[in-house]
Amino acid sequence: MTFQLDIPYNELLEEIWMGNTSFGQTIYVKVLQTTDNEMVIVTWEYQNYKFSIQGSVAGI
Repeated sequence: MTFQLDIPYNELLEEIWMGNTSFGQTIYVKVLQTTDNEMVIVTWEYQNYKFSIQGSVAGI
């Protein structure tokens, strides 16, 4: 993925998930957890679009 993130994240907790669209295209989703364990950032690309979701981590 070509996202540039300026938020420090824990590389040891990085996950990459894979799935297929209904048209059979493979999409890779990267899940990152920040070094302070307070946020999760999820990024993926589909066709010419780049997506990112940021969420709070509760109870960790």
